[in-house]
Amino acid sequence: MSETKKYFDVVMLMSDMREAKELSTVLKKAGINPILYTEYGPFWHGILNRPPSLALIDISLMGQGHLPLKEHPLIKGGQLPIAFFYKEEHRPLLSSTLDYAHYGLIKRQADYEAPIKSLLLRVNQHLALEGHLKEKELELGKRDAQLGRVLKENEELRLQLEAFTELKNFQFNAEALRDAADFSTWLVAQFEKWHWIKRFALYEYSLSEKKLITPPVVSPKYVPLPHLAVTEGPSPVMQNMAAQMALETLGPKLISLNLNGPFENPSIMAFLEIKENLETGKDTFQEDRFQPPWTLVENFLSGAYAIWELQHFSAPKNVTIERSLFDVLALADREFFGDMSTVKMPQSGIEFVFIGLDLSFLDHILKKHPDNRFFWQKFGQDFKSRLQNILRNGENACFSLAGPHTYLMAVPKLTYEKNWDHIRDLAQRFSYWRYFENPEKIFVESVRPHVRQLPASSDALLNFVDNPSTQFTSVTQRKTEAPKTTTVLEARP
Repeated sequence: MSETKKYFDVVMLMSDMREAKELSTVLKKAGINPILYTEYGPFWHGILNRPPSLALIDISLMGQGHLPLKEHPLIKGGQLPIAFFYKEEHRPLLSSTLDYAHYGLIKRQADYEAPIKSLLLRVNQHLALEGHLKEKELELGKRDAQLGRVLKENEELRLQLEAFTELKNFQFNAEALRDAADFSTWLVAQFEKWHWIKRFALYEYSLSEKKLITPPVVSPKYVPLPHLAVTEGPSPVMQNMAAQMALETLGPKLISLNLNGPFENPSIMAFLEIKENLETGKDTFQEDRFQPPWTLVENFLSGAYAIWELQHFSAPKNVTIERSLFDVLALADREFFGDMSTVKMPQSGIEFVFIGLDLSFLDHILKKHPDNRFFWQKFGQDFKSRLQNILRNGENACFSLAGPHTYLMAVPKLTYEKNWDHIRDLAQRFSYWRYFENPEKIFVESVRPHVRQLPASSDALLNFVDNPSTQFTSVTQRKTEAPKTTTVLEARP
């Protein structure tokens, strides 16, 4: 039985020293030096410090002491293999052993070698199986750890892919960008499409070079921010001020995007609050390292901003669209009287329709708010540039500025319908509020531009300049469509 040596450390609790000596002799033959206890108390505490592989307990000693054997921590935890020794006179006590999952009973007898050998084999097999089970558990634990790492890596990869997939939503329709009344309107439409945005806010740098303003856009996700005075112009200080206000309004976890467009410093700042995942309580992207590449998003939106600015405010090259008032009046008279044989105009042979645009509502707003400075020069440049970009797509179209509020346009009849719609949209949706020093005071004012198709005569055009509400009858000598009725548009500045 030498193979049991590496497994066993036997403790005996015996009252009969002669029997204990005989049992020890058999165990020593098996290579085991047992530890002998003759009292219950020392046995209870002794095995706590050094749990044995087997405890052989005399049932006559089980009732000693105030600590029941079945309450011993090693017994309750199933960590102590036990067997019982008994004499014939103690047979009535055997019923108490039914409460234990033990390895057998050894009766007092002349020769203990056979029962001890059988007992050691049973315990040995149990310990061997237990050791094998532990090895398997360790092996399974390693596999579980490997599987856990693989699952974690897969989950990280999935989150990363989901974050990058969101970039697909940043693809934009070039036509929608071109047709947007202002870039903020287009930007809001993009933010509304991205389902993972809970709320957002915008700041724009005002033309007054003194304020950060929040555009008057309409969206259930949009949170207006208080206007901020800026003394140093576009700068990191300005960006910090905007970010602090956004944090106080929307909360601590925000994505900040600074859009430069065609400018040297950011002129639009967007702040995004990401929706929370209902299962994890974290934001949609789980952890900071699984965010979309926000730098690319910022560059993408800055590029879209630059495209919009170039499309709407770049002056047309090699095309003369603005004419003097006299040229447009002469062109109208040509439509009324016909070509003069002695004077040939560049547009000879093209039939024109005339459109009048009056923005005198601006004068009413300025008189109502005389202390609110209006930046005429910047407004004139930008509005004229927008008008040029609309008309330059129609060959031979031209316009003239007939006063601070009045534009007269001559549009080829073939492209008239398209140009009419674009001019009307420009007049209604142009961001007039941006050109006031205190734009927040103008948000509540009505925008009422007059857009009209005018009869083809210089007299009709001059009457419109003098009084945009003049009622006309058809005075053209040509057979043309009836003039469009007066269009009075109302919106917000």
